[in-house]
Amino acid sequence: IGYHKHEQNCEIIYLLKGEATVCYDGREITLLPGQVHYCPMGHSHSLMNKTKEELQFFAVVPEHH
Repeated sequence: IGYHKHEQNCEIIYLLKGEATVCYDGREITLLPGQVHYCPMGHSHSLMNKTKEELQFFAVVPEHH
C-alpha cells in the first residue's frame, strides 16, 4: 500500500501472516502476525513487505459521517 494520508477516514490493519513494515507519519514500525496498526484521520501511512514471505492482512476503512 503506497504512502497516503487519511483525509476523511481512518484505517485499521490486522496482520494475519508475514512481516510488514509500516511507515507511519514518517517513521517505520514492524508489524507481526496478530498485531494491529491504526492510522487515525489526518495521519499518513504505508504498508510494505520487505521480505520474501507472503504477506496477508485484513484492513478496515470505516466511513465517517
